[in-house]
Amino acid sequence: MYQTGCRHFSGYRPCTKNSNCNSQCPSLDIPLTYILFVHLGPIHSVLRATALFPLVKQKYPKSHITVVTDFPLVLDNNPYIDRLLSSHEDDLIFLNPLEFDIGLILDKNILASSVIERAKKVDFLYGFKSNENGAIVPANPSAFELWELSLNSDLKNETINLKSLMHLQAKSLNLEFNENYSFTPSLVLRDVENQVSELRKMIWSQRGIKNIIGLYTSKIELFELKEILLSLKSYHQISNFSVVLIGTNEDEINHQILSQEFDCVHVSPLGEGLRSVMSTINACDFIFGVDYLGLQIAIACKKNIVCLSKNNFNYEFNFYKKIFLYSEKNYNSQVWDNYLKTDPKNNSPEIESLNQSKYDINCESNQNEIENDWFESINDLIM
Repeated sequence: MYQTGCRHFSGYRPCTKNSNCNSQCPSLDIPLTYILFVHLGPIHSVLRATALFPLVKQKYPKSHITVVTDFPLVLDNNPYIDRLLSSHEDDLIFLNPLEFDIGLILDKNILASSVIERAKKVDFLYGFKSNENGAIVPANPSAFELWELSLNSDLKNETINLKSLMHLQAKSLNLEFNENYSFTPSLVLRDVENQVSELRKMIWSQRGIKNIIGLYTSKIELFELKEILLSLKSYHQISNFSVVLIGTNEDEINHQILSQEFDCVHVSPLGEGLRSVMSTINACDFIFGVDYLGLQIAIACKKNIVCLSKNNFNYEFNFYKKIFLYSEKNYNSQVWDNYLKTDPKNNSPEIESLNQSKYDINCESNQNEIENDWFESINDLIM
């Protein structure tokens, strides 16, 4: 008898596990719990939320997980996901005949709630939902704490950091976790993407190069990139680094300028999509940057990370052991401007000197002003 309840059974094509579909099949896998996981965006949050999947599987060990998101590309080939759907209408129509035991919603918006409504049935809902007036409310009591924080700025500023946010997200979905659980994103490249990654690594590590630094240039000004590369150049001569520029199409001009001025620099392919960026990051040994998505990909690829701004990457410092802070002074120009406005020492000669260099893209990097503690921190890793 055909096992129509098996995880691998489709009903419209032969099974890839076994030519005989019966109860004796060694690959027979009948889920006990069907879960609909909805997290539409933003993209970096979708990738970060994959850290919750092991907790879902821990609570529901024989579960079948359907995920709906605005950014399916970042979740492609994820081993925890059985069915991946985008939020486009052509995909959402697949939900109409499906029944789920559990619904999990991380988004606090009415669109995510409407996705749940597309399914034929969802027995239990955890996280957030919209009421009959369109207001977002907790779907279960354990989600109240995270819901309330979004309504009370004073409470949020006093009690929350991004580490506790992940804990609260797990709690809001009624998931059980150990306080020492490391919320590390889950990302798995396809075989062809791994081959591309290995090829790029081979090209960028020619002539005896020992370590490849990926510099994620998005959201960093040209003058700042030059200062970073000038400081790396002296270290490159000692420790045999090559630097690979990673970014988007908007960074193309900056990449051309930097590759012409610095002989240790390679330019990664642009315009080939997010999965190509993942392959590039995977080819590197270290990732430098301020872009949240890029650094989340680096964490998922288990790379050593040198963060150029701690401001928007706070909680990762608390649980991910391969992150180092490049400088206490941020290299993001907007953050830097705010620093100059608010720091009580912004009239000091040191600050004035750095402020002047901000407008001189040809300025030489002042090594005395750059924190080099991270050199010592990562030295053991690269030797």
